[in-house]
Amino acid sequence: MHHAVVRAALVAAVMFPRAALAQQPTVTPSEPALTAMKARLDAASKQQPFDYQAYTALGDSLRPALFRMIEEDRPRTADDFLAASLLAFDPMGFYENRRVEHEMALAALVLGHPGALRRLAFTWDGLNLSIGRGQRLGSYAPPGGTPDNMDPVPAPEVVRGFFKDPQGALARTAARAADPELQRLRDEDQADREGTIDAAKMARMRERDPQRRARVLELIAAGRPALGRDFHNAATVLQHGGNVDDYRLAHELSIVAFALGDTAARWLVSRTYDRMLLHLGHRQRLATQFYGDERLRPIDTTATNDRVRRLLGGRALAEIGRR
Repeated sequence: MHHAVVRAALVAAVMFPRAALAQQPTVTPSEPALTAMKARLDAASKQQPFDYQAYTALGDSLRPALFRMIEEDRPRTADDFLAASLLAFDPMGFYENRRVEHEMALAALVLGHPGALRRLAFTWDGLNLSIGRGQRLGSYAPPGGTPDNMDPVPAPEVVRGFFKDPQGALARTAARAADPELQRLRDEDQADREGTIDAAKMARMRERDPQRRARVLELIAAGRPALGRDFHNAATVLQHGGNVDDYRLAHELSIVAFALGDTAARWLVSRTYDRMLLHLGHRQRLATQFYGDERLRPIDTTATNDRVRRLLGGRALAEIGRR
């Protein structure tokens, strides 16, 4: 396991069960089995003295049943999905579990759970640690301490600031108009992709896409995005990048856009996530990425289902090929 993941696991062993669990949002699942599982895990986290090995073993024993419940489409409500995210937590930091934590929190956000954003900051940092990268937001930290294992280039301040104070970010959108330059860059990006993509269009995109991405990064660094539409526009340009950092930032921007009220950004939440996973050599999860002949790129359907895929802007697997 990557050394950063091991250190994060040690931090989580002290911080998460004893402190972070006490600060979790209230959830009232509609699925009784989720309620029972969460009660058992919560009780283990409150044992005095805290037994990290017992807590971890209990989580490991509950996770297979949780994953089956997800595959059987039993979580339905925002509380169900947030409870599933909490139950999927893996202190040891394995990618296969951290991705489920994040996907369940995304579903809770789309369904409007007020505690989803706080959870998403934690699951996103955890997922990045699980793929051998650094924290983007700084959610993993000892109580009162400084975040460890930050990415060499963390999320921009305008993104980190949003997760620290989403209500303040929302208040600052009042009486604001969409940033015209970000809108123009997004419009140009989309115009280059209209109609049949031939060799001439591909050449134009190879020339113009990097220029647009560079300017969008400058505008983000300057703190220009404010409205959900601004974040959506920036994410649209960056998701046409060619590296993991572009996709990670585009995913963050699309989450912020959605949370600030631009619900049309939901399609980008799923596409940026799948593109990141595929670029890292993992299978996609939400059925958004296709070969040029419309065949679905490799997908892993463990601990997910069509409801989750639709919620996050993908499609049911049976609908693939019916374009």
